Amino acid sequence: MAALYIKSQAHLISTELTASDLDNWTYTVSDNGNGTAYISVWDDLGEFVDHLGLHLVATHQDAITRITGGSLTIELHA
Repeated sequence: MAALYIKSQAHLISTELTASDLDNWTYTVSDNGNGTAYISVWDDLGEFVDHLGLHLVATHQDAITRITGGSLTIELHA
């Protein structure tokens, strides 16, 4: 089942997931038009895979973005 995000969180998470993906997959925001969004997942060939089913939470502080959820933590340092 696709995880539902508020649009601003979806933008932050999709940007950081794309920047940190080692397989050149892309994560984009699928805006629902009501302030919420899904994150679409695209493989390295540009084919749609699915909507992200894992609900992640992104925080940003002192040039560090941390994405957590489902026993996963991604830290990106600017």
